Amino acid sequence: MKNNHLRGQSGFTAFELIISLFLLGLLLVAVYFAYINSPYSKPATKTTQTSQKKMDSGPCDFNNNDVGCGLNSFTVTAPTSGQKVCLGSTLDIKWTAPADMDAVTVNVREAGLSGKEYHVGTYAATDKHSVWRVENVPPGDAYKVWINSRYKATSVNNHSAGLFTVADCSGSQTSGAN
Repeated sequence: MKNNHLRGQSGFTAFELIISLFLLGLLLVAVYFAYINSPYSKPATKTTQTSQKKMDSGPCDFNNNDVGCGLNSFTVTAPTSGQKVCLGSTLDIKWTAPADMDAVTVNVREAGLSGKEYHVGTYAATDKHSVWRVENVPPGDAYKVWINSRYKATSVNNHSAGLFTVADCSGSQTSGAN
């Protein structure tokens, strides 16, 4: 007669049961350590302005998807938000820029990154001013000025802070300049 007094109802011996539980425990411990060492177990880190500066290897003061690389000393100061300019008139476009910045390319865009773009011109960054004759654009209340350049071998750009309006003023020559 066989010695079945150590077998449980499942047909395992006590030794087999202990080994199975031990292996299951090791598997659970391995899965736990794999999880806590994975990126899924940690909350996403928030990028602060300070840590963003450390991550950027160029002259950027800020970097985001909408603007790209930007310098705090490179800003569009005119036109201003809510400003209205009539078709056929002129619009003063002004910016600040570091003295050693390359030439700037000035464009006017309809709102949204996929909006139509109108080339104004290319100027020395130190000019800090251009005049745009507002022609061949449809009237609308959602335009921005975008200025692109290079600074210390890095492409930089910025845009006017708010939207301005291009209006059909029935041939009026009122300037939208400040």
